[in-house]
Amino acid sequence: MKLRFEQLTGQLQRSLSPVYTLTGDESVLIDEALELIKYQARQQNFNECISCTVDSGFNWEEWLANTQNNSLFAERQIIVLHITNGKPGDKGSAALQQYCQHLSSDTILIVICPKLDSSSLKTKWWLALDNAGITLQIWPLDSHAQTAWFLNRMKQAQLTIDPAATDWLIQQTTGNLLATKQCIEQFKLLFKPGTMIQLSDLQSCMNDQGQFDVFNLVDACNLGDRTNSLRILRKLQVSGTEAILIIWALTRELRQLQQMHEKLRLGQPLDIIMREQRIPPMRKRAIETALKRINQSTIYNLLQQATVIDAAVKGANTMPLWPTLERWCLSYSGATL
Repeated sequence: MKLRFEQLTGQLQRSLSPVYTLTGDESVLIDEALELIKYQARQQNFNECISCTVDSGFNWEEWLANTQNNSLFAERQIIVLHITNGKPGDKGSAALQQYCQHLSSDTILIVICPKLDSSSLKTKWWLALDNAGITLQIWPLDSHAQTAWFLNRMKQAQLTIDPAATDWLIQQTTGNLLATKQCIEQFKLLFKPGTMIQLSDLQSCMNDQGQFDVFNLVDACNLGDRTNSLRILRKLQVSGTEAILIIWALTRELRQLQQMHEKLRLGQPLDIIMREQRIPPMRKRAIETALKRINQSTIYNLLQQATVIDAAVKGANTMPLWPTLERWCLSYSGATL
């Protein structure tokens, strides 16, 4: 049975399913779903939790035998099975199908996979899991859904936040729910329950962690300010900021500019596009400058270069990371190299 993420809490309150399958590439929501299931299971005395990760040497026969060998006095248990590549193979497929044919009221199986393609969703093992229990395909949140998620988590943390600060934070972190979650954890440490967080508090807080400088770098690149872009980038390097965070922030901005260019081409007024994209007033000048200065062809080339730099971060090539990142930021800022 397929459910949406937001339907999970209601389903858990009604009854526990013997099988839950979570798939998607939004790790924060996957983790939240996992914890919701485990919490509800513990309320019903599923006190033992066993976690397994499927790798090239995983013994499916042994796993299946262990799941079906509960003694009379064994604890009710939760089995979390991480299939990291989303492909259990022939032996895994057979084992999962067999497991689903002999479900136990004393065991809850939670299978976690990355985002699966359409062909994987038609395989026998997936259909067996879907028929045996609950499946959730978890997608990244758009800016509106991320705002709702953020405000709900802030309410749980007994914190309130000014609407301007909310708009600014979501604009900076849309597409990176982990960054939003980390901000909330930071607020819980820095602010007392009941505090109303203002935009100035937010920017000061993020500046202390070096995150604000990343967003300053984005605006400097948009404005074509080469000197400031290079200064901020070098400051980020010295402060130990991860290069992957810088690449994420800049490529996310480029993709948003790409979308805005397309809407402009279709005749949509810029002020309406800005409103739809929830661009804070303080960022409008940088966005407008970038749209006038950077065409779609340049954006495409910058994104292609970003994939090479991302490979360098992951050690897939021997390109010098920070010098290459400097040249890329200068190109983004309008320098001809």
